[in-house]
Amino acid sequence: MVTSSDVFGGIVADEEGADRSVSATFAPHAQAPGQARAWVRAAMTEWEVDDPDGMVLLALSELATNAVVHGGSDFTVRVSCEPGGLVIGVRDRSPAAPVQLVFSAASEWGRGLGIVRALASDTGVEEHGAEGKTVWARIPVGGPAGDTEGHPAR
Repeated sequence: MVTSSDVFGGIVADEEGADRSVSATFAPHAQAPGQARAWVRAAMTEWEVDDPDGMVLLALSELATNAVVHGGSDFTVRVSCEPGGLVIGVRDRSPAAPVQLVFSAASEWGRGLGIVRALASDTGVEEHGAEGKTVWARIPVGGPAGDTEGHPAR
């Protein structure tokens, strides 16, 4: 495994063969999901990953917003470029498991996890006890990380 600083503002990137991953930590404020999107967009550009429908960035935005709103702590985003897609993981310090809310058509909250599940080929939660949790999603993409055949039907 080769570890090097690269174009992601000095963030350490791990590269092993064709698989690549990077991670960065963000403060819990209203602008953080947008900052995380810009950072992941830069990684996708570097890796020549196609996300024409914006599914990766939408899923990341929902997970990062949940970390800010419900986690209430700094959160770490890890994105891994794997054959067939990108895996986005968002770790916060809250040990509370994510809950899919029941909402009405007029509700302003409660759709995030449902959106992520609709966009992803797989999702999950890794619990870290009192140290928090990581909520992750595997999103099919085009380019070197995968092919467009993996995109969910529109």
